Amino acid sequence: MSYNILIVEDHLIVKDGIKLILESEDELTVVGDLHNGDEVVPFLEKNEVDLILLDINLPGTDGLTLAREIKEKHGSVKILVLTFYNKAAFIKGIAESGAEGYILKNSSKDEVISAIFKVLNGENHFSKEVTNTLLASMRRQGTNYEVKLTKREIEVMILLAKAFTTNEVADKLFLSAHTVETHRKNLMAKMKFKNRAEMTLYAKENGYLDLPESD
Repeated sequence: MSYNILIVEDHLIVKDGIKLILESEDELTVVGDLHNGDEVVPFLEKNEVDLILLDINLPGTDGLTLAREIKEKHGSVKILVLTFYNKAAFIKGIAESGAEGYILKNSSKDEVISAIFKVLNGENHFSKEVTNTLLASMRRQGTNYEVKLTKREIEVMILLAKAFTTNEVADKLFLSAHTVETHRKNLMAKMKFKNRAEMTLYAKENGYLDLPESD
């Protein structure tokens, strides 16, 4: 049996390396390699894909948003994230999207192949390093870690953590200043932040500031 694999990776040298690894396996066929997140869903609508090797930091639609969209529209397609980012926010977001796995780009060839076949066979695979990062974050954040922020609250938090004023955030997100302030108060209450500095530290430690900005 042969499985169809789609690679979504914007660094050419990394993409070529992944293709060489996959092409060494008789049961795996690379049916596409894309570099822009906006290309993925249209590709899935026209091609049969069993598993996507997905990076997080992509031009166009980022990997976190893309994973959710793929699972909503093409739920049978397996997703294995392969990325440099060992950040709790990314890992948690990917897990919540329904994706089946998350490994790092410093993984060995054997782990990459093993993870792919585990996911294809209905298992989940989150590498040891990734699992340790998630557990450490849960211990640091306690019950706060279980709180789910809305997409808009995350956008507001990122911009505020980058030192934008309320009015600047409002302009960037096409919202009123009052609405931005409401989102800020809601996320402060949800996460039990005492002040903006605490919120900024949380955003930095959990990888939110590494997310590509929305268009």
